[in-house]
Amino acid sequence: MIFTLVSLPVAVWIYGTKVGKEDKVYNGAFIAALALIPTVTAVLVIFFLSIEQDYLHTFINPIRGIDVTINQFRNSKDDEAKADAVFKRTKHHMLTIEEEVRGWVEENWSRWQDEQPKWLNERMMVRIPLDFIPTSFERKKEKKRRTSMVQEQGGGAKKIAPEAG
Repeated sequence: MIFTLVSLPVAVWIYGTKVGKEDKVYNGAFIAALALIPTVTAVLVIFFLSIEQDYLHTFINPIRGIDVTINQFRNSKDDEAKADAVFKRTKHHMLTIEEEVRGWVEENWSRWQDEQPKWLNERMMVRIPLDFIPTSFERKKEKKRRTSMVQEQGGGAKKIAPEAG
């Protein structure tokens, strides 16, 4: 943001050295830059003064979303927190640690099937990629379960042709 505010007058100045200071476009751009810089600065100041101070760090924190996802997965002690970290966010965040997540799912799948933890509900189950499920038997079983869910819900992405009648 600061780079943009600084680069605008620099770009206008460079343009002015090429076309001359008497150019109409240059003069318009110069006036626009003079008006925009203090306006944007004032709006930003008002914004940062009016937001909840607890969230102020989110605007200046250099940590990327993908890094938060990876850290939450690796540092969480319980399965629910790990699942929330990787399966409730964009799949792109998981790509970096895909093999790690796959190993975790493979290691715990049978235990989850036996224990049926509360966090492993239908919504979470469908977020787990089928190829992460450890055995071909379990993958086929889960795929069949998901397909029947789609059919029961009226098709969704996999519409079923209506019966002839």
